Amino acid sequence: AVSEKGNKLDSIFVSVENKDAAKDVDAALARMLNSLAEEAEKAGSTIIVHLVVDSDDMDNSITGRRRLSEENTNQGSRNLENENDDNGGSSYEIPGYYDENNNFITNYKTIFQIQYYNVCLWTAIGLFVVLVSANVMTMNMPLMPDTLLFGESAKMVAE
Repeated sequence: AVSEKGNKLDSIFVSVENKDAAKDVDAALARMLNSLAEEAEKAGSTIIVHLVVDSDDMDNSITGRRRLSEENTNQGSRNLENENDDNGGSSYEIPGYYDENNNFITNYKTIFQIQYYNVCLWTAIGLFVVLVSANVMTMNMPLMPDTLLFGESAKMVAE
């Protein structure tokens, strides 16, 4: 991992099938990280370790992570469950119904619909303000004779 010639990139892939093998891999990984730390200290350099753990088991108490089950990956038409079902099992259901084409219908607006409404509303208000101000400025324009229209050059052309 530590190279005298410069930077070096190494990668390791480990597939673990059961918990006993996982314990062995964890111990080997700890030994490898300790040896990398010692080598980096001796060489006076820095080693960056990027560790990715991907687990397919659904036992979240071991991994300490949450994962969405397949039934919760559907659109907002499903129940949104709390993280802790042990504390009463409260859940929130999005109110709505399915129509004859199996589309979920609800009265609540999506964020896209809210944004589109706001853009249209404020554009219309801005254009209305511009229209009113242009009309007010035109009506309050001072009345004075136009020098180009009624000036000496216009009299010369008319004769």
